[in-house]
Amino acid sequence: MAEGAVLATGSAVEVRADEAVIEAYLGTGLKNKGPLNKAAKRPSTAKGAGS
Repeated sequence: MAEGAVLATGSAVEVRADEAVIEAYLGTGLKNKGPLNKAAKRPSTAKGAGS
């Protein structure tokens, strides 16, 4: 819901993928930015306990 109106119905996966839901919760600035999980694709620079 946004401003008292239902934005989308369906399964959790369907609702999360709905453009109206994304725009209501994240805004429109991210629309053309690509995947949100870019950090997962970068190699880790953290050293583990054995380093």
